[in-house]
Amino acid sequence: MPKAKTQIKKITSVQKNRTTAKK
Repeated sequence: MPKAKTQIKKITSVQKNRTTAKK
């Protein structure tokens, strides 16, 4: 399921961006 993997990667990227913005 490559689509699911891509979605997980996107979510991780968003979470990382949110953490960076919080700092």
